[in-house]
Amino acid sequence: MKASANPHQMVAEDEDIRGMTLSIMRHHFLGWPDEGPSGAPFFIHNANGGNQALEMLPEVFKQPGITVVCLVVDAENDFAGRARGILDIAIRLGFQNVPNTWPKDGLRVSDARGRIFGAWILPDNESHGMVETLCVAMMPNGSAALWDHAVEATLIAKETHGATYSEAHATKARLYAWLAWQATPGERIQWAIGKGYLNAASDVVSGYVAWCDALYGLQRKP
Repeated sequence: MKASANPHQMVAEDEDIRGMTLSIMRHHFLGWPDEGPSGAPFFIHNANGGNQALEMLPEVFKQPGITVVCLVVDAENDFAGRARGILDIAIRLGFQNVPNTWPKDGLRVSDARGRIFGAWILPDNESHGMVETLCVAMMPNGSAALWDHAVEATLIAKETHGATYSEAHATKARLYAWLAWQATPGERIQWAIGKGYLNAASDVVSGYVAWCDALYGLQRKP
């Protein structure tokens, strides 16, 4: 784990969630540098996996001066199981008033020392899926025809040309097919948002933006 002196930190499941968050924060809030996390309002760790993200939390909270830590992970195909695992670890870490059911507007609890722990489950805090599921919903108006073609092309690739992506990752395969046909082909999620291929102002990210704002006290752009 990379240490940071920033008292506000986020543990992201992977680089795509980290990158998505950086681009959305840069769009909505002041104080985010154009390149790199240095000087940002909160530091974002890349955990390289959902289970690794959960395992990283105790180490992040051991850092001196920590006041706010949040976790952002994919639901994958088991939203309820992911939610239960996060609520359980919040209890084990000593946080108070942990709810029995997952809050639609994101988890936010505190401990006896006043430290805050938050968590958000992609794509929308209630559904199965992943960051790519959210990205599909972030496509701008006028994307439907090309998206339909991406869905058809990836299906043909699997059924007749030996493509080996799993059904669990079908949305990811379709998204990257669609991104391959943008002006700069094949951008990762962070840069696809930055270049406007995916809409950072979409209503589907408003809840995530509001949750981050509430956790970290960010300064919105005018």
